Amino acid sequence: LGPWYFRMWPFGGAQSGNRPLVFQPAELEKYDGSSTVLPPYLAILGEVYDVTAGRKYYGENTNYEAALGRDASLAFATGKFTVDILRRDIVSCTPEEAVGIFEWRDFFDSQKKYPRVGVVNDRFYDSWGNARGALRTLEKLRDKGLELRQTNLEVLKQYGHCSTTNTKDSPTYELTCSVGKQKRYLRELLTTHDGKEVRRCVCAREDQFKDALLSVYSDCGTMAERCERPKVV
Repeated sequence: LGPWYFRMWPFGGAQSGNRPLVFQPAELEKYDGSSTVLPPYLAILGEVYDVTAGRKYYGENTNYEAALGRDASLAFATGKFTVDILRRDIVSCTPEEAVGIFEWRDFFDSQKKYPRVGVVNDRFYDSWGNARGALRTLEKLRDKGLELRQTNLEVLKQYGHCSTTNTKDSPTYELTCSVGKQKRYLRELLTTHDGKEVRRCVCAREDQFKDALLSVYSDCGTMAERCERPKVV
């Protein structure tokens, strides 16, 4: 069954019966914001939105200009609207990027000023407006990303908050563990983001020191509650 059976169809534009209006990629390119007659359209996950009400954000000479007249799913996830990103195959995205793409899609869905006008016959929808397998594949990748996000949150909850003081003209920045009932000490926590290892500052109790995901800041000391570190240029 096509997605309109469980999504909020019909669209803001023209449609036939309960099928969405289907654009061919070459046709969608005409809605790139350069026309004085045609409205600016952009697509995320194959769904096309009229962004006329947001011309100051999505019009010519804006950061999002390159997203108009095409499916720019991956660019919205990465925040990089470059030719290289726009040409990248969506299947190369990470689980975290997949989450971001769906969050952007949901954002446009929630904005009445950006009506959904159809779908584009490309990777995510066929010429009849039916969802292709690629959309289901990306949904599974999104679910994995949500699981990773939840796992990271649960891990972070185990530790105390590490605050950072960064003075503009100073060559160093300061890490501090908040004073509480239990003593906590500065540690680096290994997590993942966008498929890459990311180290975060946390404050750990002594009984948590054996956690394999924790490591000592080499220039701070084992029992440091506060530490001044050089900025990386």
